[in-house]
Amino acid sequence: MIQSEQIDQVLRIEWRHKVADLEAQTLTFSGGVKAYYGPTTLSCDTLVLSMKEGAECGLAEGNVLIEDPEGMIRAKRFEFEWVLRTGRAQDVEVHIERLVIKAQSIDVKPDLWTLNKISAFPCPDEPGRITITGDSATIRPGKGGVIRRVTLGLFGRNLLTLPKHSFSLDKRAAGFEWPTLSYRPGSGVGVTWSSDIPVMRDTFLSGSFSGFPDRRPRTDFMLSHDLLPAKSERPVRPGSELGDPFSDSYMDNVSVDSPAAEFKRLSASIFTVGIGTAWNLSAGGSQSGGSISKPWDLAVEAGGNVGGFALIGQARVQRIGQTGGEYQTRAVYSGTLGFPEWSIAPTLSSLARIDGRYFMGNEHFGWLRGIAGLSWTPSDAVRLSVGRGFSVQTGTPGYDFDDLNRRNTWQARADLSIGPTSISLLGKYDTDRSSLFDREVYIRQLAGCFELYMIYRQEPRRFGIGFQFRSLDIFERLKERDLQRQEKAPKAPHLVMIGK
Repeated sequence: MIQSEQIDQVLRIEWRHKVADLEAQTLTFSGGVKAYYGPTTLSCDTLVLSMKEGAECGLAEGNVLIEDPEGMIRAKRFEFEWVLRTGRAQDVEVHIERLVIKAQSIDVKPDLWTLNKISAFPCPDEPGRITITGDSATIRPGKGGVIRRVTLGLFGRNLLTLPKHSFSLDKRAAGFEWPTLSYRPGSGVGVTWSSDIPVMRDTFLSGSFSGFPDRRPRTDFMLSHDLLPAKSERPVRPGSELGDPFSDSYMDNVSVDSPAAEFKRLSASIFTVGIGTAWNLSAGGSQSGGSISKPWDLAVEAGGNVGGFALIGQARVQRIGQTGGEYQTRAVYSGTLGFPEWSIAPTLSSLARIDGRYFMGNEHFGWLRGIAGLSWTPSDAVRLSVGRGFSVQTGTPGYDFDDLNRRNTWQARADLSIGPTSISLLGKYDTDRSSLFDREVYIRQLAGCFELYMIYRQEPRRFGIGFQFRSLDIFERLKERDLQRQEKAPKAPHLVMIGK
């Protein structure tokens, strides 16, 4: 007969047999043991709990299975200290998303995971297709990790072995990347490189370089310091004023998945300062074709969720000039106010955001642009949206790339999901010039363990084709410094292996 006992406010155990040792202060459960803690279930043949104050620990043995919204773990033996949130397991098999990881052992502490003799299978349905093995791995959620003696295998053959491979799990910085070969129409094959390298605690050096035949080398470096390290959720480097000011807007960039994704990024906390130098850059909207250089550039950026709205502000002082022209010292102030998606009807919601920028140099110039619209979602597979963009400006721009390319626009977007295929279409109409100036397409196709994609943007011009492993979504979860599951709960045994 199955019996049940509530151990504390959140932990409940089912068993067929129980033995209590009052002297040793232990409880031994056996016979179809199941321990329930929030959304997680631990199943095993035998579960021993030591209830000594200050030394609370547990041991699960025999057909250990941990099921959680984040994934599933099988193990031969599982030891844990639920107060300290530490634990160890042997002969482990982890299923997270579409990724399967096997390890001889796992040792978990709140901020450090250590795995030994690991094998990862990004394509679990065909485990022999692609394999990644390593002698050991250490992972610091929200910070980074290292895999030692890592080997990539394809169809049973080892293709590449590295002494170690480091990767960043820090949302503030992408980490170090190796230079790559790139092709640019009209220039041929060249070399590109970009990385974020930690210099000291909460300080990063961000750098990029590109070199192509018959073009001046492009270099861009900035040293940035995070002034809000405990809460920062955005890249620590302040955003550039030379890029697309609406690159994170759902109604302006087809690669932004949803209004919710836009608002989440805009409302992420940040407070950072940076100083840098850049040479021979290009800017979206520049018609002169001359390269842009900044001998020095000082920027401060702050933002986050303020009263339910997303607010980001930036101030920078810089020395800037364009090829063939004089340099000037100027200040640039930028700001964005993002509105949450408000429900008007069960399938209808509003979209809105406001952006502004002001330049103070040899010329004073500023612009303010707002967009408002409606989004209709009749089903999970269809979203149709329309928006009206409008802007005002004052003064004379110091450079052509300071001005807005388009001032008053209509935008329409459609997002469709048809089985394994997702299609996003975006069109923009310039009401001042009575012309359709931008068409954007983003197609994603699920194919086994891969996601194939194609993206096209007319303005700013971009075209790309590629693929990614579907199982790599787990790395987005590991970027969380304090992993939260679907149901928050106090500390308990299973959290050692799953949630932290």
